[in-house]
Amino acid sequence: MKFYCLICLILIASPGLIFAQVEERKTWIASLFHDYFPFDSSYVSSYPTKPLLKFVLNNKSHDFYIRSTNSNTIHYKPGRANGYGFGLVYHQLAMELSFTPPQKFDINHASPNGRIDINTTLFNNRFGLDLLFQNYRGYVLSRPEQIIRNWDGQSYIRNDLASTFIGINFFYVQNAKKYSLRSAFVGDQIQHKSSGSLLYGAYLNTLNIQGKTNIVSDSAQTFNEDVIGVKRISNISLGFMMGFGYNIVLPKGFFIGLVAIPGMGLAVGGKSQNRNLPPEPQLFPQVMINARASFGFNHTKWYTSLQWSENLGAYEFGSESRVSINQSKLKATFGYRFQKSLKYKNKLL
Repeated sequence: MKFYCLICLILIASPGLIFAQVEERKTWIASLFHDYFPFDSSYVSSYPTKPLLKFVLNNKSHDFYIRSTNSNTIHYKPGRANGYGFGLVYHQLAMELSFTPPQKFDINHASPNGRIDINTTLFNNRFGLDLLFQNYRGYVLSRPEQIIRNWDGQSYIRNDLASTFIGINFFYVQNAKKYSLRSAFVGDQIQHKSSGSLLYGAYLNTLNIQGKTNIVSDSAQTFNEDVIGVKRISNISLGFMMGFGYNIVLPKGFFIGLVAIPGMGLAVGGKSQNRNLPPEPQLFPQVMINARASFGFNHTKWYTSLQWSENLGAYEFGSESRVSINQSKLKATFGYRFQKSLKYKNKLL
């Protein structure tokens, strides 16, 4: 638990650490995110000194699937949780803070246990960085009538099942002069002409799924031997990504932003029949795709958008079985850009 708290603290504090400045000198980390690459003004306008205040509604989820050859697919879902909060964009700092209010437990759709879900994205003109930390406890089995023998018609809830995911995605924007990720997904820039860019980078992540009892229940219909008696699946993976992003500029200030970055790499890990013991390490191929889309309105005063993002990954843990994760987020943003530029002095944050 102390480890999870430390990770949360690092992720929450990271924007301040990255963008901290002392007088006119910048740290080497801050220099990576400084806009040394100016835009072609006929394609993109930037408003770094005009603060953008945002109200945010979001909905997050972290599902996972157990798949085996010639068997049914087991799908565990935690249920979606709605959150709301506020965001501020000023110079290179783009920050959002949201929380999920207490909700009544719906036995058909949600787990009664807690979650930590932090998904932070940092953009500048040429780089993008995703930081993810997710810790979900308690899952519901989807379509139990197809999985459980002699199903009694009730929801199948696994309060003992937990998953933890920590990941970093880093990508580079090739056509940084004419294409702006921030215009579609942050709002402090405006794309005037449709444009796109190749995106390429790397990812590093770790996944751990475990239960006090078998992840695939003993009452489930026949599965391969790979999954029988397994109480823990864990791995760490490293790979490279390459994809494309494109902003479509529509009349009257409306826009559509599309991004897809598939990746391939290697994962080290496996399965264990004891949740307290790590698995014997094996090397497996691994695939991942990061996709996001945004539709909205971007004007000198107002920024509104409906955004969707998905992080999909597939990891083998046996000769005929694999686990797949599906991390999704749906977000609605309503923002107002102040017209008066703020004067500021660089100082230590």
